[in-house]
Amino acid sequence: MAGRVWILFLLAISLPDKISSITNINKTENSAESRITSPTVSSIIISVPYDKNQHQCSYRIESTINSMSTRRSSSGHYSSLDLSGYALHQPLRSAPYEMYVTDMRVKIPGRTSNNWARVEQCRFDPTMSTLQSRLIFRDIAVTGAVKLYDENAPLKNPLRPSTMTDKCKMTIRLRRAGVGFTTVPRRARTGAVAVSTTATFIEPQFVSVHAYGCDLPSSVYQRTDGPEARDRDDSDISQEMEEVFLKGIRTLITNYMEKEMEQALRDTLMINLGYSVSYGKR
Repeated sequence: MAGRVWILFLLAISLPDKISSITNINKTENSAESRITSPTVSSIIISVPYDKNQHQCSYRIESTINSMSTRRSSSGHYSSLDLSGYALHQPLRSAPYEMYVTDMRVKIPGRTSNNWARVEQCRFDPTMSTLQSRLIFRDIAVTGAVKLYDENAPLKNPLRPSTMTDKCKMTIRLRRAGVGFTTVPRRARTGAVAVSTTATFIEPQFVSVHAYGCDLPSSVYQRTDGPEARDRDDSDISQEMEEVFLKGIRTLITNYMEKEMEQALRDTLMINLGYSVSYGKR
């Protein structure tokens, strides 16, 4: 089993980094897909130089982590971050179907949600005016509901449904995964100081993927040359579904954390550049 887990991990790393789409369902009613956008701040007022010796580099980043909303399970055995507003979509190579993952949630094991993530690195380079930071998740599990669709089914046969599977569940467990950030200043057209951040996923020390109830119907199989071929098709499709789920979760976590941490990273960089940052209405 351990060997298969690492084979899946290596195969997933070899897949293209770009997932067909990561959709924020709550962003718009008129578009099936929309990019993850940053929260709007009314204004940023840059005032007198700030005494950065009074603050550690990671102070605002840690505060943001601790303030991220988590929900306790009824059993109290874990907390969770709700990602139900997001969806993954990817066409499969091994079968002519589209894979969708919805109802996603990040589970944080333990009876307390404190210290579920920590700042492993936070360093400001005054020469390059660059903030390098790194978040590490101790042990998280991401669950999602999976469905396969044949988008062309109604065209081929109006009586044939487009949904090829009932919702099944997939869970990916990541131990010591993380996200690294590089935050740099840039000049906006107005002449004001702006900030841009690049986020990178940090590969975990341990990863496993499990599927629950994802038995595929016979209509999914394209081969008709015997049970052995059907078993082989089943294995290929199931393996690719797990790979797509793993790859999509890596991308989703990276984008999600970049969005959540953007303000803290921006403020930390500005403070280290010698400014104080306050917020007010225009």
